[in-house]
Amino acid sequence: METEESPGNYIELKTSHAPQNHQQHLSFNRYKLLKWWAQSYLAGVPKIIAGFRHDYGHVDKLETYNTLEIPHLLENQPNMWDSTICFNFLEKFLCWLRSVVVLDDPNRVYHFSFSSPFKQVEYQGFTDGEHKLLPEWYIKVIDGNTCNK
Repeated sequence: METEESPGNYIELKTSHAPQNHQQHLSFNRYKLLKWWAQSYLAGVPKIIAGFRHDYGHVDKLETYNTLEIPHLLENQPNMWDSTICFNFLEKFLCWLRSVVVLDDPNRVYHFSFSSPFKQVEYQGFTDGEHKLLPEWYIKVIDGNTCNK
């Protein structure tokens, strides 16, 4: 059931530097549109309104993208991303992630990296205080609200 608060009623507002030449258009389509599409698709947001700005930061052009149509805008362009490949990677990554993150420990932090030449995701696990994300007060509140019966 969709309510007023459902993501289907949301829009994503973005701003970007206006592409000025062919190379910048390619870069926008290959990298920025991928990020915008992935974020909005996974959140169930159907529309993205983009404001394109120039060097002084003034937005002088608005463009609306339908989230589900973004992959189709790039179908016939060479060297662009493919939504099917993105989903396949996400599925494999999440399955692998489940096999890696097996400790339920609020003091353990995992650092994941996907570095050039982009062949595999690597990770490191830390239990030292230097990498800790959750403050101690939060861990105590969560532990106090958990039923371990």
